Amino acid sequence: MYEDRYSHPRGWDDITLYATSVNIEEIDDLYADSVTYTELTLHWTAPAIVGDTGEITRYEIRYSTEPIYESNWSFARPVSAVPEPATAGTPQSMRVTGLEHSTMYYFGLRSFWEDQVWSGLSNIASAATYGLFMPQMEYPNPNGNSYGANDGCLADFDGDGDLDIVTVNCTGDNGAYFENNGYGSFMLHSTITTDDCPYKICCADFDGDNDLDIAVINIYSNLLDIHFNSGAGLFLQSDEYTISDYGNDIIAEDFDYDGDIDLALIYSEIGIELFFNDGGGTFGQRVVYDMGIGANALCAADLDSDGIVDMAAVNYTGILIFKGKGDGTFQAPADYGNINAYSGDIEAADIDNDGDYDLIRILSLTGSLEIYTNSGSGTFNGRHIVTACEYTRSVSAADFDNDGYVDLAVTDEHNDYAVILINNGDGTFEPPANYKSSGIPMVTIPGDIDGDGDNDLVMINAGSGSFNIHINRTIE
Repeated sequence: MYEDRYSHPRGWDDITLYATSVNIEEIDDLYADSVTYTELTLHWTAPAIVGDTGEITRYEIRYSTEPIYESNWSFARPVSAVPEPATAGTPQSMRVTGLEHSTMYYFGLRSFWEDQVWSGLSNIASAATYGLFMPQMEYPNPNGNSYGANDGCLADFDGDGDLDIVTVNCTGDNGAYFENNGYGSFMLHSTITTDDCPYKICCADFDGDNDLDIAVINIYSNLLDIHFNSGAGLFLQSDEYTISDYGNDIIAEDFDYDGDIDLALIYSEIGIELFFNDGGGTFGQRVVYDMGIGANALCAADLDSDGIVDMAAVNYTGILIFKGKGDGTFQAPADYGNINAYSGDIEAADIDNDGDYDLIRILSLTGSLEIYTNSGSGTFNGRHIVTACEYTRSVSAADFDNDGYVDLAVTDEHNDYAVILINNGDGTFEPPANYKSSGIPMVTIPGDIDGDGDNDLVMINAGSGSFNIHINRTIE
């Protein structure tokens, strides 16, 4: 019973309460269940008024990411659309929406009578919303070698409508093809014979027969292998090319716009070498673009919105932009950076949601990302740093939370995590969320593995020689 002047528990101005015999039972059975990525359900039993025949007039429910007490009740956030009180003893519930993923929440409830009398604070209910991804599933190296998985491709290699996985293992001198059962589980289909230390891989239909082949860089033997798909996910090594240096990355695009897929490799001490497809899956003509020392990664996208694919590559000092002419040749590169920081990877994606490709450069030693904002014409005037983890190696881009904005997945190889950065829609990001791998994550590959409409995540791991699957829970 409250009879004097009290500070209102909602944190508003003091109000005067008048002497009354009304007293409200405290709710002691508040709990949460049916938790998802951003929602949960609260349950409680409607309380009674003691000493009067009146009824409860309303509830107030508040929540916080910190435990709630009488002392901090007014700082907790009110829940909207709270239901009207029911008859005493009636079970009640409500759905709470709009929560953040991967977060522990605390909920408290008070009952009010005419805004003059309120109950004590209920018991505190707590629940953690799900993370974006379910706990990992691990698929080991089929050859028993516990080290050296470096890269992989996620694509429909057998033409059955779901995404399969091909990995390469440097220490084991082999690759492996894992077939998707259609629901996001994988079975080893076959192993792939490679040359010495397969390090990087890309996939495309090189021979024009409507199935996906693979191209593999073997760094110790300085060889590029093309493995042609038989149509059922069997890969036969058909062609082998000597490459000019230690190959750090490989991408596939139709650079000369002749209807077949070409290759671009990047070398540590040279720069970029283009391999032009003759139309049948053999690569004759080759052209080198010098980048100097420390060339490490490259990506391809239409950066200047002219309908022609361009290239962006990183070396020790920053980013070089090669604008395509549409015939397989490129303009002299524009240099962005002049920062002496080791670059691990580069990706092109529309980070600020303005319709053009921005660039994301990995700064490995600082554990951060450097975002270069595109002006719309392929020049990059804005640049800002996003801290992700302790040591970053690679980055991939996809919409993980289905809000229409491009998010990022980064590998943290010092702590064996994939780090997810959710885009707020303007090029800024939520705090990093970590997802454990079973080894040292080298690359992350997004894709809808289980066919439910959201992007899941593959992590290719050195150390364990395995890969991990994290199934996305955004669509359940």
